[in-house]
Amino acid sequence: LGTCVGPAITFTITVNPNPVITAEPNLTFCAGAAVPANGFVSTPAGATFAWTNSNTAIGLGASGTGGLPAFTATNATAAAITSTITVTPTLGTCVGPAITFTITVNPNVVIAVSHTDPTVCGGSDGTITITGLAASTTYNITYDNGGLVGPTAMMSNGVGAITITGLSAGSYTSFTAELNGCVSTDNSVLTLVDPSAPVVGAGADQTVCEGTSVTLTATNPSGSTITWNNGVTDGVAFVPVVGTLTYTVTANLAGCISTDQVDVTVNPMPTVVDPVDQVLCANTNTAAVNFTGAVPGTTYNWTNTTTSIGLAASGSGNIAAFSAVNAGTTPVVATITVTPTVNGCTGTSQTFTITVNPIPTVVDPADQVLCANTNTTAVNFTGAVAGTTYNWTNNTPSIGLAASGSGNIAAFSAVNAGTTPVVATITVTPTVNGCT
Repeated sequence: LGTCVGPAITFTITVNPNPVITAEPNLTFCAGAAVPANGFVSTPAGATFAWTNSNTAIGLGASGTGGLPAFTATNATAAAITSTITVTPTLGTCVGPAITFTITVNPNVVIAVSHTDPTVCGGSDGTITITGLAASTTYNITYDNGGLVGPTAMMSNGVGAITITGLSAGSYTSFTAELNGCVSTDNSVLTLVDPSAPVVGAGADQTVCEGTSVTLTATNPSGSTITWNNGVTDGVAFVPVVGTLTYTVTANLAGCISTDQVDVTVNPMPTVVDPVDQVLCANTNTAAVNFTGAVPGTTYNWTNTTTSIGLAASGSGNIAAFSAVNAGTTPVVATITVTPTVNGCTGTSQTFTITVNPIPTVVDPADQVLCANTNTTAVNFTGAVAGTTYNWTNNTPSIGLAASGSGNIAAFSAVNAGTTPVVATITVTPTVNGCT
């Protein structure tokens, strides 16, 4: 004051930055698409966000805070709809500049197809109409005709429909309409038919066994002339050869031709080589039976009439060697029947036999003790198996009996010219049907 200077004071002014949001790209979705949640980023970090949506028809609410929530894109119209999203950042008391971006939802086209047949046999004036499109909008249109792809980039001609003209008779399918990445498909099969052309059917493919009669009968409009290839007469049975053959039927009505095909597969009839019969003695091994035939892959199923020989009542495949059984006194004959089968075809069965002969027995004769120059008792051999042959040997012929023989031993005068007893051992062996 005057020449007097008082003490100085200080104070601060703080200027906080306005938050700035990182720019967001414009987004495009098809109706029905899942739109993911979208968080915003600010500089400096830490801002809060408030957003508004100008068009709730896209499936998003009118406003909110924070990031955009996930939602399902909607569009109930036939044209694209666009919403402007405005986002404003706030950091403390500072409000930053708002940013905007758009979300566009393209409609999902729901198409339907119909057709008009050609008016002239063999002509190309049939049409296919695709409806459900937005008026005056250009679509990518495709369809399939036997592997041929139809036209693209066609306009709906201002009426929400496209008509494809100049089509010949045939089948058309897999129609698609694409607009801005949104695709609609109609998998209808449209068959365009000439007005006078017969639609002939050859019937379903057939598989039969060799020697089986087959009848091919075409289905066709009344009045057509039917012709089959390979010498087949419509509706008349014939026996096709082994293999797969394609039969083509042609229907002709006033110069309009229709054809169809059917495959007839004839599987060969399997065979089996008749195994040789076997005859053997009980308790010996049979020979293994390995079945063979002319057709690869054949299965051989067999049955056995007499399981007592040691073989099961039935089986499939080869028969391994086994020990033959016959606990009786007469031959046992088993009849084995083998049947070949392949691809559902059963061939002619073959039969063979396994005969198991019993092992013969002999009742042990009583020992005899007698004096020289007296007659022995006749020895009559017996056993359980009829027809048995009894072969015998004698180790001491000096008693008056031959060294060997077959059959019963008649009484004979015993001989001993010495001074000590003589003992002769007679061994008898029974044999029948080759079994000892």
